[in-house]
Amino acid sequence: MKYLLKERYGENIMFAKVSGRKNVVCFKDLCRVIVTDKWYSDRAADNSSPSVRIVKDAARLIASEIREMKYSMDVYPSSD
Repeated sequence: MKYLLKERYGENIMFAKVSGRKNVVCFKDLCRVIVTDKWYSDRAADNSSPSVRIVKDAARLIASEIREMKYSMDVYPSSD
């Protein structure tokens, strides 16, 4: 298992012995590696043009902002 983790994450993983415990796993810059790998794999899987990807990303951000907005549930606005 240790070999497979070292093979997968390379220099971004470290194994240590702390206070008598064996195989304490420490990750270095792993968030950056995961996000970068995910971004590149998504980009490679998406064959659309860069402008279409930008519009889709903008739509996701707008939808996220709408979901996070606070609304009053006490008053319903009129149709005017």
